[in-house]
Amino acid sequence: MNPIYKTFTTKGGFYIYDRSTNSIIKLDKDEFNLLEKKDEDTIRSLRSKGYLGDNTIERVRHHDTKHLEEYLNNNIEELIIQLTQNCNLQCSYCPYMGGYDNRNHSEKTVPIEIIKKGIDYLFSHSQNTKRIAIAFYGGEPLLEMPLLKEAIDYIEKIKEGRKLIITLTTNGTLLSDENVEYFIEKGINVLLSLDGAKEYHDANRVFPGGAGSFDIIMERLTNIKANFPLFLSQLSINSVISTDNDLACSKNFFDADQVMEHLAVTMNMISESNAKSSILYNDDFYSVHKYESLKLILVLNWKNFIQICIKIIPSKHRQNTTNL
Repeated sequence: MNPIYKTFTTKGGFYIYDRSTNSIIKLDKDEFNLLEKKDEDTIRSLRSKGYLGDNTIERVRHHDTKHLEEYLNNNIEELIIQLTQNCNLQCSYCPYMGGYDNRNHSEKTVPIEIIKKGIDYLFSHSQNTKRIAIAFYGGEPLLEMPLLKEAIDYIEKIKEGRKLIITLTTNGTLLSDENVEYFIEKGINVLLSLDGAKEYHDANRVFPGGAGSFDIIMERLTNIKANFPLFLSQLSINSVISTDNDLACSKNFFDADQVMEHLAVTMNMISESNAKSSILYNDDFYSVHKYESLKLILVLNWKNFIQICIKIIPSKHRQNTTNL
C-alpha cells in the first residue's frame, strides 16, 4: 500500500486529506490517532470505502507544455547580453567575487558576432510579442562602450519598427558626459547601483585599491541633474542592502537627498542562492522591511479600502474622501 495523506485538526474535529481522491474526510478521534500511527487496519478500512488509493505518479505534465515549442519560437520577450566579465569595482557581496558557487571576474568579452546572433535569434523568435527588451550587463558594461555602440548600431539596423526597450546596468562610475549624451540620443534606460548613504555604500562597493565609489557616483549624478535633467527620466537606482546596512538610514537617504528625489529606487537584499556562507540580517532590518512592505500593500489597495469603508463612514465625513 502506498497511500499519501495528511492528518490535521481544527476546533471542529479531526480530519484527513486524501490525495488520491483530493478530498477531506472527517474522522473520529480514535481513527485519527490510529492513522497518525499509520495503522494498517484503519488504512484498509478507508481503502474499502474508496479512499487512500495508491499514489504512483507516472507522469507530470504542465498544461502549457504542449504550447512550449510555440512559445519558444514566437514569444521570447527579452535578451540579456553580458558584454564583459570585467569590472572596475570589487564589491564585497558581488556574486562574481568568489563568495558564490559562480564564475569570477575575468577579462572576457563577448564577440560582436555572438551578440549579433543573439539579437537575430530574439527578433526571429518574438513575432507574437508586442514589445521586446534587450538588456546589457556585466561586469561593468561601460568598460566596453565601443562594443556596446556596435551592438546598438546593429539593433537599429534590423529592428524595422519593432517596439523595443534597451536597458543597461552600471555601477555609475563611468557615466561621463559623452556616455550620457549617447544614452539620451539612443533612448537607453540605465539602472545604476547605489547602496544608500556613503558609509554603507563605501563599506562594500569599492575600487580594487579599497577606496569607496560613493563620491564619484554622487558627482556623476549631480552633474546629470544639473546638465542633463532629461536623462533623469531614463535613470533609476538599484540599491543592495547588505547585512551591515541600516535599512532605515538608507531609506531616509533616498527620501531626503535632493539628487535622488526624482529617481525610482529599488532596494534588494543580498542573494542567498549558491552563497558559500550564510547571509544573516538582524531583527531591525526585518522590522523596517516589513513596515515598508505593509505601506506598499496599503498604497496598492487604497482604492479598494476606500470602496469597502465608504458605506460605514458617517455622511458628514464622506465628502472628505471624494478626492482620494
